Amino acid sequence: MPDFVEVDAKKYAFNVKLASGSDVLLTLPNAVLLEGWSYTVVVRGFKTPPDGSDKVLSAELIVD
Repeated sequence: MPDFVEVDAKKYAFNVKLASGSDVLLTLPNAVLLEGWSYTVVVRGFKTPPDGSDKVLSAELIVD
């Protein structure tokens, strides 16, 4: 798991990509990060869910 990275407090759009590629699979738009807070972006699901699964790719910004 990567270390925390300090960023400026502002609005961001997070792009989710495969580690081995440059194609954007999902965007988490309008993520407003406030000064002094800690956040984690959680990505779950499948790019292409297997048969019988409804676990589509999704992302969520969580306040730590």
